[in-house]
Amino acid sequence: MNILEENDFDGFVTGVVEDPNSNAGRANFKKNQIKAKRVIFYSVKDNIMPILASLKVVKECFDTLKNLYEKKAPSQKRVLKNRLRTLKMEKDDSVASFFAKIYQIRDQLLVIGVLVDDDDLVQTTVDGLPPSW
Repeated sequence: MNILEENDFDGFVTGVVEDPNSNAGRANFKKNQIKAKRVIFYSVKDNIMPILASLKVVKECFDTLKNLYEKKAPSQKRVLKNRLRTLKMEKDDSVASFFAKIYQIRDQLLVIGVLVDDDDLVQTTVDGLPPSW
């Protein structure tokens, strides 16, 4: 949302921008709609693209992402907490990518209102490192 606001495209997801009546206005509206979708597409991971590719307007893309990542169901909390607790550094992972995975899960938990204690993050990191460390 911050990136959309920065580029003055937030109206497309809040419903403030209406489709204009004039030909010039419609052309500009369509151009900005495409730019706003591009901002969203560049902001998501490649595995999310198939979900968004068929959607026509920015609001649909944004709402789909919101529903995907802001679920507040108890099962979503359990799944994310378990994923954080059992995360292990794989052979192909660098330390930076392993940390990125930890922070990604932490951020997903924060989005749904679950605070993660710093001590828990440290414990997850230590427990997830290979025995050779």
